[in-house]
Amino acid sequence: MKQFILTICLSFGIIAFGFAQKYQSETAEISLESTTPRDTILAINNSGSFWIDLSTNKLEMTSQVKDFVVESKAIDRFRGKDFMEADKFPTAIFKGNMANGSMFDVNKTGSYMVEIVGIFTIHGVTKRVQMPAVITVRNGKIELNMKFNVQLKDLKLSLPGDLIHKLSDRLRAGIKVDLKPTR
Repeated sequence: MKQFILTICLSFGIIAFGFAQKYQSETAEISLESTTPRDTILAINNSGSFWIDLSTNKLEMTSQVKDFVVESKAIDRFRGKDFMEADKFPTAIFKGNMANGSMFDVNKTGSYMVEIVGIFTIHGVTKRVQMPAVITVRNGKIELNMKFNVQLKDLKLSLPGDLIHKLSDRLRAGIKVDLKPTR
């Protein structure tokens, strides 16, 4: 009888582990890159909160604008009053869905191309975005990588005079995150 109960408990534990549907991270990396003939400027934020629910294919990321670190002290105002207005618009948010999320198997090691459709809100402006993403499954963990372009004018961002030649009118946004099953 004890063996029967132990077998049942182990079976349910294995099934529950195999069907973990929600994954999260508190260390998502969000990057914004601007490339001009004169400079390449990269701002990185490693404190984004990210979750994904594989049962619904929904995902969400939030990040504090003030947590972006810019490689150049000369343009650290990137996140300040003159440009990103971090005090007025403190949070960047991405909410979306994997259009073809059922295309990958979370229990099988490998890399999978998926299509992400969602909305990105920064500087008080919300824009619809659609992009390919790569999901890599390894050892029960999921790594997600996606990139998309953001036009400064679409987000109502204006460049201060001293930044006009340092920043492009188009930013390349990226999200890279290692996700673990929630408990």
